[in-house]
Amino acid sequence: MNPTRRALLGGGLAGLVGRVLPGGLLPASVLPSCALPGGLLTAHAASKGAWNLVVYWVAGGWDTSFVFDPHWDDESVEGDGTAEPGTAGGLSFADAPSRPAVRAFFDEFGAETVIANGMAVGSISHSMCTRLVMTGSRLRTAADLPTRVSSALAPTAAAPHLVLSGPRYPGELGAMQVPLTNVLTGTLSGTSPAGSDYDADAEERIRAYLELAASARPSSELGDVYQQGLSKFSTLAMHADALALEAENPTPADLLPVGITALSRGLSRCLVVEGSVPSMSTWDTHMDNDWMQDVNFENAFTELLALLELLRSTPGPSGGPLIDTTLVLALSEMGRTPVHNADAGKDHWPYTSAMLVGRMLDGGRVLGASNEALVGQDIDLATGAQSDTGELLTPAGLAAGVLQAFGVDPAEAFPDVTPFTAPFRS
Repeated sequence: MNPTRRALLGGGLAGLVGRVLPGGLLPASVLPSCALPGGLLTAHAASKGAWNLVVYWVAGGWDTSFVFDPHWDDESVEGDGTAEPGTAGGLSFADAPSRPAVRAFFDEFGAETVIANGMAVGSISHSMCTRLVMTGSRLRTAADLPTRVSSALAPTAAAPHLVLSGPRYPGELGAMQVPLTNVLTGTLSGTSPAGSDYDADAEERIRAYLELAASARPSSELGDVYQQGLSKFSTLAMHADALALEAENPTPADLLPVGITALSRGLSRCLVVEGSVPSMSTWDTHMDNDWMQDVNFENAFTELLALLELLRSTPGPSGGPLIDTTLVLALSEMGRTPVHNADAGKDHWPYTSAMLVGRMLDGGRVLGASNEALVGQDIDLATGAQSDTGELLTPAGLAAGVLQAFGVDPAEAFPDVTPFTAPFRS
């Protein structure tokens, strides 16, 4: 690293913000056992405001009948012919010999898992459904759920919403999102930009100017923006080694440990990561649906097992394991048709399933409902049971339910939406 750059990041601003950061955030090594940005924790137990959110995203549209919503008695739903009814931790699911990771996941975490079936996404367009599932809205100005959570609970954290990979919709809350890339980590560590055109002295002058600009406007909105940006960057720079990415094209196996470290050190409160796809396959299975969905579900649940094990083995800022204070959402933007097409594939379908995992849940349950055509049915959003007087489960209802469970009033983002509260402990 350039010595001027090292001195700048290692001392000066970094030294100041290492002692006191906006919102009281301190390096993990000096965090008291009960402190967490945005709230207080008792040992191994979280208040509503102390939860983390991790979104595991599957791009392309999964076939819900393969694991979550098999419809054994409905001949009109062509599921996996090799699967049999399985139960674990109170959950029922499609259990196949070719998907041992699915069985292993539910054996280990089924009691802390809720499956929500019949969620209506209102479209068969990948782009529109992705936006809707992530934000709960069709509006381009809408921020996604993890961005809303981080903005409400930890706006002054160094990287409130760390996007490891996958979709992101900042809306008007773009300052909350920090995409984890080699450009970011190289900049933090001082290895980027590289080459003869890089002028460390010029960077130091720019940084000195920003410091001056911030100090000259101590009570102005612009001054606050300058100061917060400088503080966040300097804080992240102190953790550059832990946030480093070695691979040029990192996989979830490369990204997840970095993201979990950010949660552990109190740098972030929300993560999004997109699952990998095995070679020669896709989730968007217009051809050869059964083989591709089979290998992709096995791969996804292998990655989910690794994610939950990381959360279980990594201490959070409170001292207890992160699994005690983290909600995991596994999502895809759409489902697949109940029957195969002429190419042994399945096409886009405007209903899907979501999976929630965490100790804030009343787990071991399958909620929601779809009929013999895999069409979502009205449910009581407070219980998850099918109801003639209920409503369709939608991404907006799911997002509102998560916000409420995290202690955030959902009415500001979703004023006319009934929160899906059924998965959560009261």
